[in-house]
Amino acid sequence: MGLDQWVAIRGEEEPIGYWRKHPDLHGWMDELWRRKQWKTLADSLGSAEAVKDFFRRQSEAIRKYYLGEATAEEAGIFNQVELPLAEPDILQCMEAVRRDALPETSGFFFGESDHTEEQRQEDLAILEKCLEAVRQGKEVVYSSWW
Repeated sequence: MGLDQWVAIRGEEEPIGYWRKHPDLHGWMDELWRRKQWKTLADSLGSAEAVKDFFRRQSEAIRKYYLGEATAEEAGIFNQVELPLAEPDILQCMEAVRRDALPETSGFFFGESDHTEEQRQEDLAILEKCLEAVRQGKEVVYSSWW
């Protein structure tokens, strides 16, 4: 058990890259996913009443998730969710890796991120492959399972 993470080209079986228990990278991707979710939400909700209704539904979705009646994505939980990565996302992640600025992240069975130069180089090599694929017009997604 634990945090498994990968990036892949949508529709292809073989992943571009894989990480095992790299929670800080997962935390960065989780923050990206939430920013994208909030932008979509902000664009679609126009009133305070709509925001209240959204949070009421969200609380119900979380309850259903833990009862096995809703997916993680429906409950707003970043687990087994495909996150499309655009070129700016990948470049920002690469910069965070270079600066050792991934957010410190922990979770049940997440393990600890390795802050060595070797791990940074591995992360950058995988992200470079993602960047190449996106520049070729392919859709790259990040996903995880914990």
